[in-house]
Amino acid sequence: IESYLIAELGDRRYGELIIDPEPLGAASLAQVHRAVRKSDGLELVLKIQYPGVADAIDSDLSLVAQMMRLARVVPQTREFEEWLEEVRMMMHREVNYPQEMETTRLFHEHLKNDKRYVVPKIYPDYSTEKVIAMSYEHGVPINSNAIMTLSQERRNRLAEASLEICCREVFEWGEMQTDPNFGNYLVRLGDGSENHPDRIVLLDFGAVRDFPDDLLALARNLTRAAFHRDMEAMLECMKDHPFFQSIPLDVRTGLAELFFLAIEPFSDMSGAPPDALTADGRYIWAKANLHNRVMARAAKSAATRHFTVPPKELMFISRKFVGAYTFMTVIDAQIQSRQMLAGFLDRQ
Repeated sequence: IESYLIAELGDRRYGELIIDPEPLGAASLAQVHRAVRKSDGLELVLKIQYPGVADAIDSDLSLVAQMMRLARVVPQTREFEEWLEEVRMMMHREVNYPQEMETTRLFHEHLKNDKRYVVPKIYPDYSTEKVIAMSYEHGVPINSNAIMTLSQERRNRLAEASLEICCREVFEWGEMQTDPNFGNYLVRLGDGSENHPDRIVLLDFGAVRDFPDDLLALARNLTRAAFHRDMEAMLECMKDHPFFQSIPLDVRTGLAELFFLAIEPFSDMSGAPPDALTADGRYIWAKANLHNRVMARAAKSAATRHFTVPPKELMFISRKFVGAYTFMTVIDAQIQSRQMLAGFLDRQ
């Protein structure tokens, strides 16, 4: 990839850097190399898009869609076409580096005064349409032994910070990083004190998307109704949305019960397994098995003949929270989250 990088940066800018030939990471769309600026020792990472990737997205997805149609593995409906188009748009966002640089700057601005988080700084002098130059931010993986050997309270604080980001994305910013891949996060270990806390390093903003106001209002109102376990309010929220209008009342009621279950850690925990609560009422994510219980309930709802594909935006929000819930389980979080969510609901 060296010759490609020289062509992107030009000889002068390339010559200002010492670049590690071994990538820090590599994926299907890009690879990342660590670099040092010769003049001042500034540590950078260069995210380099593979040549030709952006041009191949449309043709590759069209081929996949054709194979799926021939194999009849999915129903050929308008919803399928909308999902396919959404995947196409998502892939194009992933390779739109000017947009990713802008969303990275945006989240950096959102979180710059909160010492629980680190967002890389963009260096435009070494960035192009196909290369993003960012500050190198050290940390350890979420699922590393270094995290699992932290005290329970330190892991709990990381868990709370992670959930708070999700809430702020939905209730404050209206923009969400929709890829919950663990590779998009690191933890910079402090000493656990208030002045030097463990910090979550947020790395990848290629999958950030915003949501229309009406859908955000729906998500917030559904959350509020689920928080209070208010079936009447839940069904009232549903009645004006085309997706919910298309299914009968008993199925809508089943979906409401699914929402009630999904919000269990933030609301009424009476249905949690007996061993999933500490003596002082904290939710033990690893013992609650919530993500599996939610998936089982969702599969039951999907089994009805009245089921249709949910709006793609709601599915992205759901996917993000499934990732957050997995994060909670992996680090064995034991926290009380009701007050956190209540604070966001009170602002709406």
